Amino acid sequence: MLVILLFLSSELSFGQDIQPALQLNTSGAVYDLVVAHDKLYLATEMGVVDVFSLETGQVLEKITIPGHLDFMGETIPSKIYSIDMLNDQLLLVSQGNHGYRNLIIIREGILDTLLTAKTDRLMIKKARFINPKEVLLGLLSNELIRYNFERKTIDYRQQISPYAFSDFVLHPSGDEFLTADESGVIFRLNLSDGHVISEIKDIHRDKIFQLSCQETTVLSAGQDRRFGVSYSGDKPSWFVDTNFLVYCVGISPDGLLGAFTASEDNSVMLMCLDTQETLGRLVGHNSTLTKIVFMDNRSLITTAEEKKAFIWHLNK
Repeated sequence: MLVILLFLSSELSFGQDIQPALQLNTSGAVYDLVVAHDKLYLATEMGVVDVFSLETGQVLEKITIPGHLDFMGETIPSKIYSIDMLNDQLLLVSQGNHGYRNLIIIREGILDTLLTAKTDRLMIKKARFINPKEVLLGLLSNELIRYNFERKTIDYRQQISPYAFSDFVLHPSGDEFLTADESGVIFRLNLSDGHVISEIKDIHRDKIFQLSCQETTVLSAGQDRRFGVSYSGDKPSWFVDTNFLVYCVGISPDGLLGAFTASEDNSVMLMCLDTQETLGRLVGHNSTLTKIVFMDNRSLITTAEEKKAFIWHLNK
């Protein structure tokens, strides 16, 4: 597949600097987020889910999960690495004892631990709902697990490669998902059985940190300082060579806008994916970004390893 090379250098115009419309002060560094029911749920390092109103930016609730014991036997906050919501069910992955992780679900205010660090001993990095009874789990060992928590059964446990897991995203079709690891390969898998459908190998040369996708477009963030764009069908892939590690990517619902980190000043670049034109730069973060999520085609949320999150509204 033809790869189109672009170079993001200091000579390339960044477009206008864009300031956030709203700053949200959080309980700690934010690792993951989910938007649901006109609310923003932020998973933090302090074992707290901060719930904000998207309309006003006010804190509506703080959900605190139990802490865990450190090596000195003292109770410390359990970092929340992953969060998702389906209907009124909140799904969390939190730090447990001895480095293992807990899989937690909260329904009607009641916390239920589905998988425990003590007994199940899984290094879960990310969890997402497939349906109201099943979740997809990504383990640091690069195993992908489809788990039915109502029956407490594993439908499949698929080892993707010998490399450490980075990220997965569910495709909007609901039939497949994409995953990436330290190899630089993007794997497209069948959601029903976990089998690999195809591989994207022509973009990254090193670890992929994060993925984001819409119907026909997949964005990837690489340790090789590349922002990657690949498509389903025959449309050629392309990438941007940047001046810094690309930690995060996000794509608008219509697939027209891409956002990615590309410099050590923790700014976020906006790009029109059709024209490959840089449209502007989101500025304001002081630490490494963790998530870029579009709420709609002109609004997005960014979080970082710091006690604040930003909401941005782009001009028409």
